[in-house]
Amino acid sequence: MPMAPLRRTLLALLALAPWAVVPTASFVRPSRGLKAPLRSIRGGGGRRPSTAMAAAGGADEAMMERLRAILLKGQATGGAAPAAAAATATTAATTAAPAAAASDGAWDIELCSPSKVNLFLRITARRDDGYHDLASLFQAISLSDKLSISKLPDGATDDVFECDMEGVPNDRTNLVLQAVDCFRENTGSGQFFKLRLEKTVPAQAGLGGGSGNAATALYGCNELCGRPGTAAQLEEWSKVLGSDATFFMSQGTAYCTGRGEILEPMAPLEAPPSSLYIVKPEVGLSTPAVFKALASSEWANGGVDTRSTMDPKALLGMHVDPSDTSIEKYVNDLEPPAFQCLPDLKALKERLLGYGFDAVMMSGSGTSLFCTGEPNVEGWPEVVTEDASLPWPVRVFKTSFLNRPADSWYEAAGAGEVTKVATTKSEASTKEAPKKKGGSKKKKKPKKK
Repeated sequence: MPMAPLRRTLLALLALAPWAVVPTASFVRPSRGLKAPLRSIRGGGGRRPSTAMAAAGGADEAMMERLRAILLKGQATGGAAPAAAAATATTAATTAAPAAAASDGAWDIELCSPSKVNLFLRITARRDDGYHDLASLFQAISLSDKLSISKLPDGATDDVFECDMEGVPNDRTNLVLQAVDCFRENTGSGQFFKLRLEKTVPAQAGLGGGSGNAATALYGCNELCGRPGTAAQLEEWSKVLGSDATFFMSQGTAYCTGRGEILEPMAPLEAPPSSLYIVKPEVGLSTPAVFKALASSEWANGGVDTRSTMDPKALLGMHVDPSDTSIEKYVNDLEPPAFQCLPDLKALKERLLGYGFDAVMMSGSGTSLFCTGEPNVEGWPEVVTEDASLPWPVRVFKTSFLNRPADSWYEAAGAGEVTKVATTKSEASTKEAPKKKGGSKKKKKPKKK
């Protein structure tokens, strides 16, 4: 075999070797400036190679010796053996690089990341630490994101995170990565992950989308690593990820007190709304600003206390009773201060009530409003989504209550229930038809820019 083809064959074999597979630099999240326990962020960097890694290195050297021998033999026999060697090297590289699977669209686990509404929210006290005690009935809904996770191979020194929504941070300020660190810190695991978040739940909505992402990431990492944490432990660990994250460790319905992290699991409600819409204006409210407005109006000297006087336990009983159809059970003490910060949001709620919904209530600290029942106005939802007189665009989502079994995670309830309702005529014309249950999955068409 001439020497030039031999060199090309050797270069091809080296390119196929396992050590040639490295993460793409542009997708690897930098770990500088991390405020987290060192064990959870340094990964493999600065640590001695594990026994498995050392063995892998020895196997690599042995394989190269075999390749050299095969190439020398191929030079003497006319080049048939190098082709076989190339096939052997291809198999070895594929086996040694499972991380490549995620980039090809095959993930170790894909999970629904739900959101929630507060069917009632009472602010019961102001705490000395600056937080507020609350009492609320949380309900998961099928409006959800999608989180895909794969384990990175031994030798990875950091997580890889990507998100399809512009503006979502890919550093440690993101709750998904905080959840991954939380998992490693509490289990002692050195495992790193590749994660992709596909967003549907709107931000600054009071729907707990980010907290749902964090809880889903914590659950997914635990599943992929053989469930080192029990359900009770996951619930306890999630408390550092925010008040709402702990709720998603329930089965979808829970009475929450304290800062929201004290859970009393509830059975699924027997009489959920016949229809449920989320109306989200394209404007946000800062949660601290809402609580500041609450404090100035309710606890300042001479302030008027706008909070409800309803006993939280009485409200809970009304929601649990399937025969109770009164709208008085929908209470949110954060509505008045939110409306004080954003008067147009109050006008939007009054407008929606005029459309004939059974009830309209702000969720959490806003700015989303949930509407129960069906409206009696013609042209819904275009009457709000295409109204140029509103101060901001409005999006409408149709959704439903969502619960899960104790031994598995949430699943989207089916086509249509988490689909955004058409907000413009052009969007309606390009909206995909619902998929039939049990049908094969089709690739989504790329969105026009």
